[in-house]
Amino acid sequence: MATNTERAYLAGMIDADGSVMLKQQTSGTLDMGIMVYNVNELLMHWLQERFGGKIRSEKRAKREHWRIRWVWAASGDEARSILPTIAKFMVVKQPQANLAMEAWDDRRPTPRSERRWKLVDAETLTVRSGYVDRMRNLNAVGGNGAKDVFQKGA
Repeated sequence: MATNTERAYLAGMIDADGSVMLKQQTSGTLDMGIMVYNVNELLMHWLQERFGGKIRSEKRAKREHWRIRWVWAASGDEARSILPTIAKFMVVKQPQANLAMEAWDDRRPTPRSERRWKLVDAETLTVRSGYVDRMRNLNAVGGNGAKDVFQKGA
C-alpha cells in the first residue's frame, strides 16, 4: 500500500511527465488511463511495485543519442482506483483526473455482445464523446485546465 508521500510523488510525476486520457474506440467503448513517461527504468519498476499498472519501453527514432523512454500505465478500473488517492495532490492535471473519474463512473458499460456488433446507442455515444472532447480541451496546450490553475495563482 502506497503512503501519502508516494501518492504525492506519483501525482507530481503525472503533472510533470505524464498524462490522464479518455479515448472512445470506434466501437463506442470508452477507455481511460493514466501514464508516466521517463527514461529511468528503475522509477518505472518502483511505480509498478507501488501502484500496479504495466511498464513498457519505447525506442524513440528522432535522435540516435536519445535514450529509450519508459512508460508506466494503468487503465480502466485499475486507473480509477488510483486516481482518487492521488488527485488531491495534483496541481496541473487535477481537472483531468476529476473528469476521468466522472466519465468512468458514468460510462454505462457496454456488454461485450453489444461492443462486438457496435450496438451502442446514440445517446451513450454522445455522452462519451462529450467527455472525450472535454478531456481533449483540458489536455490541449494552453487548455482550460492549465489556464485555470495558473489564473488562480495556485
